[in-house]
Parts: sequence; structure tokens; C-alpha cells
Amino acid sequence: MAIKINYAGQQMSVAQGIEQAKELINKKQFVEAEALARTVLKRAPKSHVCKQILGIALAEQNDPGKKTEALEMCTAAVEAQPDNPNYVNVLANVLGQVGEFERAEKLYMRALALSPGLPDAKYNLAKLWTATGKFSEARDVFQEMLPVISDVLDVYQNLGACEYSLGNYKQAMLWFKLALGYDGDNYELHKNYALCLTQLHDYPAALHHFNVSLEHGNTDYTLLTNIAYCHNAIGEYSAAEEFVEAYLNSDQEILSGDELNSLTLLAGIKQSLGKDQETNKIYQQIVDKFGDQAWAYSNYLFTRIFLDIEDQESLYEKHVDFSRRYEEPVKHLWGGYTNNPDPSRKLKIGYVSADFFSHSVSYFSLPLIANHDKNQFEVHCYSAREVEKDPVMARIRREVVWHDIQFKSFEQVADQIREDQIDLLVDLSGHTGGNQLLTFARKPAPIQFTWIGYPFSTGLKAIDYRIVDNYIEPEGVSEHISSEKLLRIDGCFCAYRPSVSRPHRLTSGELDVRPTPALKNGFITFGCCNNFNKVSAFTLEMWAKILQRVPGSKLLLEIANGTREDVRLGVEAKVLAAGIDLAQLIISDRKKNPQYMLYHDIDIVLDPYPCNGGTTTCDALFMSVPVVSLEGDRFMSRLGASFISNAGHPEWVTTLPEQYIEIACNLASDVQALDRVRQNLRHQVETSPMMDEIGFARKLERAYRKIWRDWCVSQVGESIDALPELEEHSGEVNQAYATYLEHVGQVRELVATEDWHRAVLLLQEIEAQPVHTIEHDYYAALVKIRQGKTISMASPIANQYMDEAVVLLRSVLERQADHADAWVALGDLQMYRNRYEEAEISMLRALKFVPDNVRALLNMALLLSARHDWERALARCQHAKQLNPELAWAYAVEAKIYLKQGDATAAVVSAERACQIEPDNIDYQELLLSCLMYTDSWPVQKIQQWVQSYGQKLRDAIKPSMPLLNTPLPNKKLKVGLISGHFYDNPWAYVWLPLCELISRTEVELFVYHHGESIDHLMHRVKRAVHAVRYTRGLSTETVAALLVDDQIDVLIALDAYGEYSTLPILAHRAAPVQMVWPQKDILLPDGVFNYMLVDQPGLDQATLGVTHLASDQHGAKQAPISLPLAYQPFMNNPEFHNMSIFQSQALPAEVNGYVTFGSQADGAHLTKDMLQQWATLLVRMPTARLKLRTLMPKEEVMNVFEPLGVDSERVQLVNNPRDSRYHFYLDVDIVLDTYPASNLLQTLEALWMGVPVLTLCGALPQSQASANLLKHIGVDRDWVVHDMSLYVDHISLAAHNSAALQDYRCQLRGKLEEAGLTDCVAFAKSFAASLRAAWMDWCASDAAKEAQQLHLQQELLSRAGEYMAQENYPMASATYLDVLKLADPLRGEAMYGLGLAHLMQGDGETAQALLVRAVSQLEQMAGSPVMLADCLVSLAHACHMIGRDVDAIAYFKHSLAYQDSEQVKSWLEQLGAGRDGVLLH
Repeated sequence: MAIKINYAGQQMSVAQGIEQAKELINKKQFVEAEALARTVLKRAPKSHVCKQILGIALAEQNDPGKKTEALEMCTAAVEAQPDNPNYVNVLANVLGQVGEFERAEKLYMRALALSPGLPDAKYNLAKLWTATGKFSEARDVFQEMLPVISDVLDVYQNLGACEYSLGNYKQAMLWFKLALGYDGDNYELHKNYALCLTQLHDYPAALHHFNVSLEHGNTDYTLLTNIAYCHNAIGEYSAAEEFVEAYLNSDQEILSGDELNSLTLLAGIKQSLGKDQETNKIYQQIVDKFGDQAWAYSNYLFTRIFLDIEDQESLYEKHVDFSRRYEEPVKHLWGGYTNNPDPSRKLKIGYVSADFFSHSVSYFSLPLIANHDKNQFEVHCYSAREVEKDPVMARIRREVVWHDIQFKSFEQVADQIREDQIDLLVDLSGHTGGNQLLTFARKPAPIQFTWIGYPFSTGLKAIDYRIVDNYIEPEGVSEHISSEKLLRIDGCFCAYRPSVSRPHRLTSGELDVRPTPALKNGFITFGCCNNFNKVSAFTLEMWAKILQRVPGSKLLLEIANGTREDVRLGVEAKVLAAGIDLAQLIISDRKKNPQYMLYHDIDIVLDPYPCNGGTTTCDALFMSVPVVSLEGDRFMSRLGASFISNAGHPEWVTTLPEQYIEIACNLASDVQALDRVRQNLRHQVETSPMMDEIGFARKLERAYRKIWRDWCVSQVGESIDALPELEEHSGEVNQAYATYLEHVGQVRELVATEDWHRAVLLLQEIEAQPVHTIEHDYYAALVKIRQGKTISMASPIANQYMDEAVVLLRSVLERQADHADAWVALGDLQMYRNRYEEAEISMLRALKFVPDNVRALLNMALLLSARHDWERALARCQHAKQLNPELAWAYAVEAKIYLKQGDATAAVVSAERACQIEPDNIDYQELLLSCLMYTDSWPVQKIQQWVQSYGQKLRDAIKPSMPLLNTPLPNKKLKVGLISGHFYDNPWAYVWLPLCELISRTEVELFVYHHGESIDHLMHRVKRAVHAVRYTRGLSTETVAALLVDDQIDVLIALDAYGEYSTLPILAHRAAPVQMVWPQKDILLPDGVFNYMLVDQPGLDQATLGVTHLASDQHGAKQAPISLPLAYQPFMNNPEFHNMSIFQSQALPAEVNGYVTFGSQADGAHLTKDMLQQWATLLVRMPTARLKLRTLMPKEEVMNVFEPLGVDSERVQLVNNPRDSRYHFYLDVDIVLDTYPASNLLQTLEALWMGVPVLTLCGALPQSQASANLLKHIGVDRDWVVHDMSLYVDHISLAAHNSAALQDYRCQLRGKLEEAGLTDCVAFAKSFAASLRAAWMDWCASDAAKEAQQLHLQQELLSRAGEYMAQENYPMASATYLDVLKLADPLRGEAMYGLGLAHLMQGDGETAQALLVRAVSQLEQMAGSPVMLADCLVSLAHACHMIGRDVDAIAYFKHSLAYQDSEQVKSWLEQLGAGRDGVLLH
């Protein structure tokens, strides 16, 4: 009889009770489930199912008292059924809840081993990993589980949490946003979303979501500090003060860490509100209560240095107390250094800071780091703060060995520095935010410095030196209040670089010197742009006296959030108290003023006291505004004296307040004189020690080296001779020096004629000269640059040459700052290395000294065009053309700029002019063709003539000289080379990368030849997918062709034809048997460069692909059939998008918005002015429609086309949000407009995948037909392809008004792409491999293949002969070389050389001499290897000497040195020249 139980007045069986308990668990009624489970267990105590249910019910109640029993119940269930994965999973859940994470993880793994597809176990494991900090692993599992977990809200929340913890705030935002779509009232989600926004500095939006979180019931009081933080960040200080005080005064229990953070925030808010006494009080409270927190003590010290009531000795004692608290306990870690005490070796310098970004410190740290002599110093930067996409940080990272220490402990950082063997460690922070003083306290480097970041002693004995100058720390004044030795640098203690974060402003004209504003205003404007906290009551009183003495004068103050009433009232109160009439006061809000611009409105800057301006003083002087400064008794009150005196105007500095007033009034008394000062000051500053970057770097390096030598002496215990100081040669010029100068002149002539090889040899001869002239260093740098450019940019040797060139050029500029050609050469090099910001500065300085320097003008034009500053770029070109109207390069640069601007017609005109001036220049011919690809203003026949003319010039200039060594075996594994400049993340990567990853490794061995400079995160995928990656950027076409031959590439595929990364001159060498272009094959190409073409044949079967003889097209290229033009892998970089609803078929945006949105993602040459004109006409036709463009083109450039037609700027939206992927763009677009005449095929693929129809204009040019062909392939060309420009707008308008059809397309287009196979990358990879095989088999049946076979035989014979030579079997070697000579010509010279050498080694000098003469002749005719030629000439010289013809021997030895320098050959020449007899052959 079945056992019955009674529960809640109901009688049921045990089985029914268990089922009902399960239902209660599912409904989350855990208390009821517990009661029912206990009732069941009383009647069925052995039921393991019920024990598990009871364990779950107990665990889920979050009652600590019930966890132990929950664990017992679940353990019992597992013991009863140890192989039940569900029981194991539940036990792991409970273990995780009680904190036994390691056991829980093992059990989850066990559950998955029992049932690999168990979703609950996998999901719970991911949640456990999240709890234990394994965020990457958890994220991957959560993404994998999206399709199988029904509660997607929970998955989205967990994914957001993982991404946030990994610092991927944009991606976290996306997940939280998706979660909010399911539960918009979830206060936790709103809080998390707000935290992401806070990290991304979108504080207004963050405030909104924090407040929504509160409105929906979030009772977490820490939200108040989050809200306060946001208010503070946007300058709403009173609101911030209110919220943080509300949190601190609440009756909630506050954790110690939260209280410390909140008090620190409150102190900063009080300081911003000018409540100095309250600020100091809070910091004192922090130190008293949280004295164990070093960063809190540092904040306290930092505020104290600004108090004029604090004397220096008292302040120093507080810094010493910091040392006692935090340095003394770790002093036992000092010493034990393993650094090599070699005084002359290359040193490792480490700079440590949290401010390697767009921060005031970087105005001084960047120029030093950039100008360090990298041959003498290896520079490391340890960054305690990472700022995403910050331009300054990106620039510094390029210069150094970078270490991200943001999340490392002080112990870990110190250990890393020791491990890196840093010799000199430099602190750039002092007691400012994010400092690493506790790392320095551990003294991980033998010598430690502090510099630039803090205006006082750190108090640490572990820091040996503080870098200063004689102005800010005069000798004998501050030594007693400095724990560090004072290292005084002659002149200025730093070098300033203006506008470090936006260097393009230096060339935009906005920072150019203007007349002093008093000329226009009629009154003097005094000004101060310092933080108003620095402006003391004493300072305001002095300013009041100045304003009283200068009639009508004004005081302009730049105030953070100066438009806020509470801030403005606080400033006005302080000003009034000092006796300044508010009518004389002008308050300007800092946020509304781009840096530097306010100085255009200031006649004289008044420096505050006792805290002088630092960066702001430099800014003012750079902007040509005189600065009056009062010098005091401390570092911060002598900064003005240092900068102003070093700028050449010590007369503007005084130690007396009354004199300060007098200087300001005297400057104001003569407006004309004041303007003369303004017009001259910029040049004085730029050529002064204040901005002498190179000079300062060298002075500091000499100081570093001297200190290092002293340390080395202390380690080895003996004296080390002083290093020689190099000085420019002076006095009587001796003969050796005269010869040296003569050789330098010869080098100059060789460089002018581009005879680089002889220039290198001559420079090597004079390298021993102890002192080098400026001219020597300049031309030596040019030679180094040339040497570097002949090697792959990725090569360490190339970088070594470039670094050496930089050192030489900086040596020139250190001695002659106005050497314009050196600045241009440095800028050229920086452009070549993609350091465009530095290049702009170099070119700008060249033009400062020589405004008509044509090279500088044209390089500046290119740099300006890269920033889309078309007008100024074209103006530079015009200037260059005026200086030299017949300079083809000027027209070529102009053409490139017009093309980027979208004016292809003007580009063609300029490029054609360049070709007329230099008709044989292949680069200009190709530029012309590149321009023609983007315009339909010329007939197709005319363009075809230009293409074929270019092809002929290419064939005339480049003669294939390297024999092909490929083995023509039809079924062998093919070596396939892909060559392009675009092997990085761009739209075409969604086509070529899947092919690389999926093509058969048994059929094909892939080689990638990267012809561009961009390398990003995709490169590691490329390297995994291919056999080898070769970096060819910077190499000559001959060198690249030689690489291809050496790799024995069978099939070479060019992904780029024309343009910046053109590969046509490389392919003209015919370095591979089969050459083709793909996937951008819809363009006109010259004959003879490609010998095979991929031809689309939909529905192609494998039998057709197996043919071995292919038909030829009209230009002689064989046609290899392929089933599809390409295959596209959507969401390649974001596979999680496949599971996100927002990227699935959505409602038509027009139905939601009430208007149609057209869209296009286009840039540069694709976005032509003619097409913009058509789109403007379309918006006129449809008054409510809008256009959305994703482009880098400036809005004003676009609106120049739209506004004349009356289209309002609000209807044209330009987007380029880095947070969004390219796919986000299509979410609110109804119709995508293709570009013309160059169709944007990848945009078409993206749009169709996202369900957005694409309208394309198909013309006569092949490049206009790519999208049309694709649309035809999927069967929608009838509605979306226009063949007549005059019908274009009508057709779009008609399509846009058919909402039903648009919605249907939106639901169908993705399916059509899939049905057509255009996203089947696996099938396409098979078809592609088969097409390559068909082309290869066709070539194997050709005459060229037979020649290659014979050549291969020659190579084998030569290799065999070489083995005989190594074995000294000269008769067999001679016989084998004779066999080679009986075959074809290509290797005849090499075989003749080998035969001659074999006779020479047998003592047959006469025969050897005759053979080697012929070998030299043949090798020179074939432009053979310089090394082989040199060896052949040396052998010939030995043969001549053997038969007594020493005169000829000397001649041949000398001739060999022209191909290869050799000390041994020089030794033989000396012996022959000395008349010695004897056998020289050893």
C-alpha cells in the first residue's frame, strides 16, 4: 500500500509531495518547500530526491543557520547517487554559497564530466568563476550559454558584471542596456549602467541612472557618494557637497574604506568651493583617523604645501613624518642590487607616474622621454593609470618599454623594477594622486630621483636626488629642508612642449600670435588662468592696486565652472574683499575655453603668489603674453622666476610686492611697446632654454651619467677616469681634420646623387674621427634613414638605423637649433614611422626658420590632410607650387589631398600635371589611375588607355630578373602568398581572414606579406592561420620580389591594386608563376601584371573546377572559375551579437521615427562631392527625411554641399562613436546609399546582413558595378540597382515611400545572403582552393613551367657542386659546374664563378683567371648579388696574383670593395702595395 502524507490539509502520496515541493522551489517559495520536504522525509527518510529538494530550499533562504543542514542534505543525495550530475551540481551550488569555492569548482567539473552538456552546471560554474575573479573564463561561458539559458536577463547581468570587472566598460554597458530592455525598473541594473557611464566620464547620463535607481527603491546609501562624485566631476560642487555630507551624516553603518573615500571626496569638493580651512580640517581628520593609509597622508601633505600660513620647516617635518610612518618599516629591503657597475654601458631609466596622459606633467615629461638618446639609455615607463585612447599616452608608449602597474601592489611594482634591472628610477608624482612613493620607499633601483610632479621634498631618504635649477632652488637656501640631494640643471630644470595632447593646433592658425587686445579694446586686460585656489588674498590685494593705477583696466579670471552661480558668487566675494570693483572683473568659464585661446584676450598675465603658475605660465609665455611674477622663499613661489628668466625676461620678476605692481603698471603704460613685446616673445620663448627639448635632455643625461659613474665607483671601490667631453673642433686645422672635412664634403655629394652605397663606405672610413661636425651628423643621419628604409619596418635592424638617425639629427639640432633641413629630415623620419604629431612639430619648426622650405611645406600638407584640414593643406601645396611651379611632387601631394577630400575630378587634374612634368615616374602614373577610380568624368576608353600606358611604363621600368624556382607538380601542396597593406581590422578583414582560417592546410600553405604599417589585435589571428608573416613595408619592390622567389610562392594574390599600398610594381617582377587580384577585382588593370583572374560562375561543380586548361580574357589573363565572388563572416569580431535581439530583424525605423533615414558609411575618396550633391537633392525632395553618415569628414565640409540647397544641419547626422560597432550604425537606418563611382561592396554586405536594403548606382566603370553584381547575385537588383544618374533621386524617393516593401526586405535580406552562400565561409574556402588549384594546373602545362623545371635542375646541380667544393673534391665540382653551363642561361654567371674557383683551388691560375673574368662580366650584366660579385672579384684577384699579374690583382681587390667592405681585402692590398712576395691564397 502506497505511503500517504498529510500537508496543509491535503492527503497525497510521497511522489505527489515531491513533485509539489519541486513546484514550490520553481516558484521560489523556499520556506513552504522546506516544510513540505520535511513532511515527506518523515514518511520516506531514504528519499535522496527529497533530501536534495530540502537542501535547495534551505540554501536558497540565505539563512546562515540553515546552511550546514543544506550541505548535509545535498551531500547525502550525492552519496546516494554519486553519478547523478544534477545532484553533484546542486551540492556544488551550496558549497559555493558557504564559501568553499575550490570544492565547488571541482564538483562542477565533475558534473560536467558526467554530463558534458549540462547547462545548469556550466552556468553555475561561470557564476562561481565570477565570484572568484576569473572574469574572462566566466564571460566566455556566459556567452556560450546565451542560446540555451531561458533567463537571458540573468545572463546579460552576469556578462555585464564580467566585462565591468575586466575594465571593458563599453561592452558592459551594452549588456546592461540589453538587460534593461527586459526589466526597465530594476534599480540594480540602473546602478550598474550608471557605474559604467561614470567610468566612461559621461557624468550627466550616470546621474540620471543613479537617480532612477533611487526612485525604483535602491536603499544602498553608497549611491549618494556615487552621485556626489558625478556632481563634482561636472563642477556642481554645492550639490556634490550636499550628497556626500548626507551620506556621512546618515545613521547607516559606514565601512571604514567608504568613510575614507567619502571624506577625501568631500575635502576635494570643499577645496573647489574655496573653503580652505574646512578642507584642511577634513584632511587633518583623515590623517588622525586613517593614519595607516599612505595615500590619505599624501593628500594631506599636498594640501599643506599651498597654505601660506605653513612655514617651510614645519612642512618639511610633516614630510619627514611620512617617511617615519611608511619608509622606515621597509628599509630592510634596500640594497642587494645586481646591476652591472659599468660606467659606460647603456643605462636603463625608469620613469614612474600616474600622469602619462593629457596632464600638465606630460608637457614636460613627453619632450624629455621623446628626446632621450635611445642608444645610450633604454627608457621604461611604469604607468599607475591607464587612459583609453589618450593621444599623449599613445605617443609615450611608442617611445619606451611600457609597464602597466595600475592594479599592482607596491611590492609587486618594486619586484618588477628590480627584475627589470632599472639603474635610474625617476618619480614624476611626489605626493600627488596615484603616486608610487611606497614603491620608491622600497628602493628597488640603486639610484632614485624625483622630478617635475611635486613642488617640495618627498621626505623619503630612499630618493637620492631632486631635479631642480638655480632659480627654483638657489644654492644654500633649501638643502636643510630636503631629504634628497638637489641636482641643479643649468638653465631650466625642464623643457616645455605646448599643446601636447592636440599638436595639430600648433599648425591650425588658432594659436598664432595676434596683436595685443588693448589695441582693439582701448583698455588693458590683466589676466590669470591659474586654478583660483592658488589666488591668495594677498595676491588679490596686489592686483587691486594695479587695477587702481591703470585707468579702465580689467581683470580676466579663468574659473572652473565659472558660469555656475555658487562658484561665481564665491569668486566675487573674494575679489570684493580685496578691494576690486566688480565692474572691472571678467569671469570666464574654463570649460568653454579651449586651452590657450583666452590668452588672445589678455594683455598681461599676473602670476599668483605664493603659488606661482607652472604649466599656465609656460602657456602664457608661449602665447606671447608677458607674465609678471613675485618670487618667494619656496619652490612653488619661484617657478615663475625660472620660466620667465629662462625665456629671456628676468626683468618681469621681482622679490618685492611694490615692484611687482610697478612692473605690471609699466608694461601697461605703453600699448605699442606692449604689442612689440607680444610680436617678438613667441620666437624668444621657442629658442630659449624653456623650450629646448634636446638641450635639456642632453644636460640631464650628462647628469645621470655622472651620478651613475659615482655609484659605479662606490661599488668597485676604485677610481674611474672621466669620460671624454666631445667638443666641436677649433683652433688650427691639422691635416687629418682637413682630410676629414674633405670626406664629409664627398659624402654630401654622394647623398645628393643618391649614391648611398659609396656614402656608407666613406662614412665608415671617417667614423674614427673623435669629433664630428654638424654637416657630418646631418648627412650620416640621411644615410642611416636610407639604410633603414631598405629593410622591413618590422625589423629590429631597421629600427636601430632609424634610432641612430634620430640621435644624429638631434645632435645637429642641439648645436644648431635653426637647421631647417635637419628638422625636415627628422619630420620625414617621424612620418615614415607613423609618428604624425611629432612630425607636425618638426615640420612646423623647419618652417619657422625657413618659411619657404618646399619639403616642409608639402609634408605639412600631407599631415594636415590626414586631419581633414583640407583648406590649409591645399594652401601649403599652393605655396610650394608658387616656389617651384615645375615640381611634380607638389602636384602629386595636391592630388592626394583632393582625393581624400572627395574631389576626384580636381585630383585627376593635379595628378595628370605631375605626370606631364615627370612622364616616366611610375608612382605618379599610378596615382593618376587611383584618382580615376573615383570619378566618371572621363570615358572608359580614355581610362583604359591610361591604364595600358601605365602598364607599358611598368613593364619598361621593371624587367623580371629573378628566375622562378617553383617545382611544376600539379598536385603538390601550393604555397600561396597574400600581399596587402590592410592586414588589420577593417571591413575587408571579414572576407580575407575567414578564408585564411578555413582554407585547407593540406592543400595550401599560406604566406602573408604585410605591405602596410598598421598592426592590431587581428595580427595574432593571422599568425595562427598562416605559415609565415613577412613585413614588407619600406622594402624596395626588388627586395619584396626576391622574398617571394625565396619563399617559392606558387600563387600570389594581391588584395590591393592601386592606392597607398599598391602592389602592382611588385607583381610586375613576376616573382610567382600564378598572379591574380582578389577580392577587389572589379577594377581596370594593366596587361601583363596578372596572368590569372578569378571569374564568378554561380552553381559551379567540382568537375568544372578540375579542368587543367583555362580560357583567356581579352587581355591575355587566364580565367579561373570560382563559384562565388567572396564569402563574408558577419560579426567576426563580436560573435556574441548573433544571440542579441537588437541585431536580429527589427521594426522599420521609419515606422518608429515618423521619417525615413538614409545612411552611408563612407570616407575619404569614396565620399565624393558629386554623390553628396545627389544626396542633398534627395533630402530636398523628401523634406522630412534624414541622412546619417559615419565618416571622419568634418561636418562643415559636408554641410558646404547641403546648406546651399537649404538642407538644415539637424537633418544630416555625422556619427563616429567608438563605443559602437559598425553594425550599430544600421539599427536606425531604413535605406543605405552606396557610394559612386567606387562602389562600397563591404558596406553593402554589412547592410544586407542587418536587413537594410542598399541602393546602388551602376555605371560603365567596373568599380561602380561591385554592389550591383552582388545585388544581382541575391536577386534584388531590379528594385535596388539604378543605371541612370538622372533617375537616381526619383528611384530612391519611390523606394522610400513603400514602407511595406521596406519592412519585407528587412525581414528577408539576411536569409537571401545566406541562401546565396555569401556567408558560407567554409564552402567558399573549398571553392577558392579548388580555383587556385585549377590555375596552378594550367600553369604546370605551360612552357614557363618547363623552363622552371630546367632551372630547378640547375639549382640542384649547383647545390651538388657546392657540396663537392666543401669536400675539396674539385674535379667533381668542375664536372658538375660544366653540366650546369650546358643548360639554359639564368644561372650561367654563378656556375662560371664556381668553375673558375674550382680551377683556382687546383692551382690552375691561367684557366681560373679566364673563367672568372667571364663570370664577373656575366654577374654584373645580370645585376647579381653584391656579395657574390665581391667574392668573385676577390677570387679573380687571387688568380691574377697567382700568375704574377699583381697590378690587375690590386685593381680587382679594390673593385671588390665597391660591393662589400672587407678588412681582409684591405690587408691583402697593403701586402701587395708593400711589394711582398708569397702566396696570398690560404
